[in-house]
Amino acid sequence: MPESVCYAEPVRADGQPAVTLTPPASGWSRLLRAATRRTTPESLAFRRELGLSETAPVILSGHQAEWWHAGILAKQAAMAALCRATDADGAWVVVDQDANNPFTLTYPAAAEGLPRRGDWTIAPESHANHARADVALHDLPPFTPAPPPVRGATPDITRGLRAIADCTARWSRAANAAEQIARANAELAASVLGASPTLIFATRILATAAGRSLLERMAGDPAACTGAYNRAVAASRLSTLAPLSAAPEKGRYELPLWRLSPAGRPTPRRRVFAATLGDAPLDALAPRALLMSALLRWLGCDLFIHGTGGGATGEEGGYDKVAEAWFREWLGVELAPSVVATATLLLPMGAAPTVDEADLRSAHRRVEQARHAPGTLGDDAAQRQKDDLVSRIAGSSDRRERRRLYRALQDHLESYRTRHSAQVEAASADVSRTAGELARQTILRDRTWPWPLLPRTMVLALQRRMDAEFALPTTSPHPPAPSSPPPS
Repeated sequence: MPESVCYAEPVRADGQPAVTLTPPASGWSRLLRAATRRTTPESLAFRRELGLSETAPVILSGHQAEWWHAGILAKQAAMAALCRATDADGAWVVVDQDANNPFTLTYPAAAEGLPRRGDWTIAPESHANHARADVALHDLPPFTPAPPPVRGATPDITRGLRAIADCTARWSRAANAAEQIARANAELAASVLGASPTLIFATRILATAAGRSLLERMAGDPAACTGAYNRAVAASRLSTLAPLSAAPEKGRYELPLWRLSPAGRPTPRRRVFAATLGDAPLDALAPRALLMSALLRWLGCDLFIHGTGGGATGEEGGYDKVAEAWFREWLGVELAPSVVATATLLLPMGAAPTVDEADLRSAHRRVEQARHAPGTLGDDAAQRQKDDLVSRIAGSSDRRERRRLYRALQDHLESYRTRHSAQVEAASADVSRTAGELARQTILRDRTWPWPLLPRTMVLALQRRMDAEFALPTTSPHPPAPSSPPPS
């Protein structure tokens, strides 16, 4: 088994964060300039209603309201760098109509020998129960966070947990849990990225004039909307996207919308059908993922930064390729270009043995060989006797004799294992040791821990790397003062 070790740092050999930009950063400004020339009066009105710039290019990105991993933070870092390089205006879309569960945070906890996975229930259990019942985060009240764990695997992890608790507590008077978490996350990110993008909440975009116009168009011809949507989904062959329900013979068409909870009474999200669209108050309607993304890329921005999930880049891409095809057929419009940004930053928690699943399979195979193949332990006489018994069993047609020989074979192997018990036990111990080391490496190589658990220096290195990609000076920007919580 290999004995060399490696330090659990970012996967680049030079110690820098492993960043992926698709296409390369050199092409992002060109895409942004080309898209800016497509600005229309309708898009300017849409941006004005959302609080976006009407004069500068607009760059959008976003995610659910949660404490996401560094791969998502890389989208904000790339946005900050590109905005500085091009004088563009950046905004972050909070997907607050989703029923994600950010109320239990997993973190590396201190333990004897190696870190273990710990869970911190940050909000009351009722919040998690509602999320599991498919209640949108927008419909849940803000909360006072529970005290954070005090024994992270490293001091930086413990400090990060405390920072999450403090920021979340400062925003405990936000309008809802989604806004609370989003603004707390934005405050902490701004302190290290040197930029704080405008926040756009997805539940508000259908209240714009363009949003209302699309709803009217859906209601007027639901077959066209749903049909184009379903054809785009079918052509994509993405298993993560399901078609909308359609029964033309009954005049029943599902629309790409969610109906959220009545005010003050959290209930699961409900699907919306054309026949009942008029029964839902406007403030109870929210776009599903493809409608949200398509509307924002059509009118809200000049460039959209995706992670690897959206991935709408090149001929093959993620779910947002479906949005492009849908709006092209349904409305005859093209969406703003999109790019992809992600990164891998690993929590530095010590030395990790370089083992993998193949090493564990080999260790199991050595145990089997030690138990059943005496020759592997150097006992050639026992191997010859085993081979003879196996040969005699195979050559006998007498069932009684075969059973007698089989019992003799088992007795022989049991006697062999007794004589070589120390070696057999050593092989078994090697399996346990390899499995433990693999578990340790899995924890250390996990890239999905909440980003505030990273050392501050690593997050600053990510921003410097992004600045370098966009040919900006490598000096760190001066971080702004933390934003103030909402008034009482």
